[in-house]
Amino acid sequence: AHLLMVKGQTTESAAMYRATLAILEKVHGPEHPSIGITTGNLADTLRQSGDVMGAEKLYRRALEITTAAFGENHPEVSTSINNLANCVKDKGDLDEAELLFRRALAIQEATHGPRGGDWTTLTNNLAALLYARGDFEQAVQMFSSVLEERLATVGPNHFNTAMTTGNLAGTLREMGQFDEAERHYIVAVATFESLVGVDHPNSIYIRANRQRAIQLRGDAESEAGRAMIETMLEQFTSPPLSYPATHPWVVKLSKWVEDAPITAALLPSSDKP
Repeated sequence: AHLLMVKGQTTESAAMYRATLAILEKVHGPEHPSIGITTGNLADTLRQSGDVMGAEKLYRRALEITTAAFGENHPEVSTSINNLANCVKDKGDLDEAELLFRRALAIQEATHGPRGGDWTTLTNNLAALLYARGDFEQAVQMFSSVLEERLATVGPNHFNTAMTTGNLAGTLREMGQFDEAERHYIVAVATFESLVGVDHPNSIYIRANRQRAIQLRGDAESEAGRAMIETMLEQFTSPPLSYPATHPWVVKLSKWVEDAPITAALLPSSDKP
């Protein structure tokens, strides 16, 4: 089921997780720790499919089960809180999401020490929230720290390293640092395509983000960048992916496609000739 989710086959993945839950509940009852873990996995699949509300309900249920089984300060609880925080952020409730991310980080630091356990995952996700708030400078600092740690621990050819590289590129893009963003985008695109293939949703999405940087530059290639984003939006909304209009990636790309043409006069002052 997890492999199907990674491949973008969310309908099939959700069906398998539901079947697994039915078996586990029959064998162990509804409050067993394995139920909490599998409920969280099903929530991951719903979130990826764009069903944010359905995912949130399952994440909260998974957190209840995990907390009851392990106690409030267990690493498994930290993971469950992080998953809920990501979903809440997708929904747009940044205040609750930040509280949840910081709570999860506090649990990790208390149990594993600084930069131990899931520090990179949680710090990456908190940085993504700061990005959503528009706090780009702090987000860049945190993404850079996470990238440094991931390069040292799992190396450059790892999915999570590519994810953080793309996140850092996107933040630099929003700050108008297009050359530096492009340098990171080239690495992120190549890594994703090597790891999961050119037609994987993550590969399509990182290419769309790179085209967004081109769109924002305000030069002769800006309209071409917008057109490429429109093509990638069609990939997300057409079979075999068929993401709904509510999917966070579809919402974001739709907004980019609808944006008015960018001109040099609209760029940050540091990027003007």
